[in-house]
Amino acid sequence: MRYSLFDTVLERWAKESFSDCSVAEQCTFKLPPSSPYYGLQYAIQGTTHSANQPLADQGVVPPGLSIHEYISFGTLRSGSMLQWLNILRELRTRTLSFDRLEVYMLLTQAATHTGTIKGKGLQWHSILKEPDFGVALLSEVDVISTVESNWHHVITLQTIIILVSRLLASSHEERIISRASEQSHSHG
Repeated sequence: MRYSLFDTVLERWAKESFSDCSVAEQCTFKLPPSSPYYGLQYAIQGTTHSANQPLADQGVVPPGLSIHEYISFGTLRSGSMLQWLNILRELRTRTLSFDRLEVYMLLTQAATHTGTIKGKGLQWHSILKEPDFGVALLSEVDVISTVESNWHHVITLQTIIILVSRLLASSHEERIISRASEQSHSHG
């Protein structure tokens, strides 16, 4: 025998009242209306938009952004399993302005959005368990963090901290942990 609560006012099982509850909106960064990135809010909100969407919208790129940054920002989260590969690409190409709050918001949303849980792991972040990917990510972060001008940009440093923290939370690989530790000591 199983007991359950029944809502006599709505005349349904109590658990049905919570089936469509979500805190996603409260846990998603909101771009300020004055931001040149404002039209790209969909890129922060989720991963289901098409990579073609920013390409199709390139006619409305605001004056404060280059077409390349607009496309990079808009495509970074298109595809839940591609996010980290896109982050690595952006760290390498430096198309995004890492000193911008909006870029920090985008990368933080990608790094901290739990996504699908499969088994005991976070499916969207599973690539972080691959040692070769971790080494590549740390190498690119190291290049950005060694550029002295970036140390004057607190937002760039916060972004680096978020990305490396997610990597360390996901990887149990000793060489990743020790390399991240070495990097933090050499720059600290």
